[in-house]
Amino acid sequence: MSEEYMTSRERVLTAIELREPDRVPINFNSIANAPPYGYKKLCEYLGIADCSGPVSDHVDHDIDDRVLKKLHVDMVRIRAGTPSPELLPDGSIRDAYGVIHKMGATYAYPAVHPLREVKTIKELDDCLHWPDPHDPAFTRGLREKAKELRDKTDYAICGHPGLGYTIFGTYANLRGFDRWLIDMKRNPDFYNALADKITETSLEICREVYSEIGDYIDITLYYEGMGGQDATFMSVEDYRKFVKPWQAKYVSEVKKMTKAKFLLHGDGSIYPLMNDFIEIGAEIIDPIQPCARNMEPERLKKEFGDRVCFHSGVDRQRLTPFGTLEEIGEELKKVIRILAPGGGYIFSLDHIHPETPPDRVYLAHETAYKFGKYPIE
Repeated sequence: MSEEYMTSRERVLTAIELREPDRVPINFNSIANAPPYGYKKLCEYLGIADCSGPVSDHVDHDIDDRVLKKLHVDMVRIRAGTPSPELLPDGSIRDAYGVIHKMGATYAYPAVHPLREVKTIKELDDCLHWPDPHDPAFTRGLREKAKELRDKTDYAICGHPGLGYTIFGTYANLRGFDRWLIDMKRNPDFYNALADKITETSLEICREVYSEIGDYIDITLYYEGMGGQDATFMSVEDYRKFVKPWQAKYVSEVKKMTKAKFLLHGDGSIYPLMNDFIEIGAEIIDPIQPCARNMEPERLKKEFGDRVCFHSGVDRQRLTPFGTLEEIGEELKKVIRILAPGGGYIFSLDHIHPETPPDRVYLAHETAYKFGKYPIE
């Protein structure tokens, strides 16, 4: 029998089902492509001079297969297309929602919120910039690509529905982060109407995307940041009133479109919401930031490890960018010892910041690959 007796797909699905695979599955989630390091520097470090792949500021799909192989990766991402943004004279871009994004030092950020001054529900229907869920840009070539990945590789495939990947992230982009939180309390009828409209638009995009690739993917992604470093953005009571109903509807509807496992991404200190995330149907929770308040892997494994799969759990704020190679190796072994027993763990550095040198990335993946074989030491 070979040292690895599971395919990558089998390995990932076994872990998600809270059983022990042959080794800890490994994911290369995304990497910034900005100085001083980034995707191209990683390719160079790995000895791949003619590295293919996207050159955008946020690389999370179409990664060179040689990179994936050298890093022992078990998962790939296929991402829906997006209607071409409008390039403005000052170099900023306007997306399909009418949000204007400007490039910062590392990433683009929403700079102009088109619905910020809208005051009535009627004005929402008159919005000039609203994406057409049936725009062929969302699905062009997607089915063929997904089928090829399914037929010709054994990777677990993650489906990303493009603009359909979030609800309240879009709300904050359209209104501003502050208005999102204020609207809940000061203008609940408006809030409900806008949240409904975004949810239905996101779900219509998902229907278009998953009608093309739903049979080929193993995991579907939903992103909704709900926490800062020390606390959730709102009380648990407000989350359950102003966010959870829409998230629950989204999860329920997406699960009708595909049998893929559901990954919910939520940065920061989200411990108070973990039970709610599991209750609405999250089967994988990402990224488990251990430096955030109450997000220690020990706590989460003990309280939730028999109900949900954890993704990442690695300190990418201090350890991977600035730690020594020895410190990184020892800390990752500790994380694996905590989260991997019994299954329910997928290793990932999550989003690799541009400050993270490529030798740290390589070491982390080598450590997960060599140390993550079951039974865990």
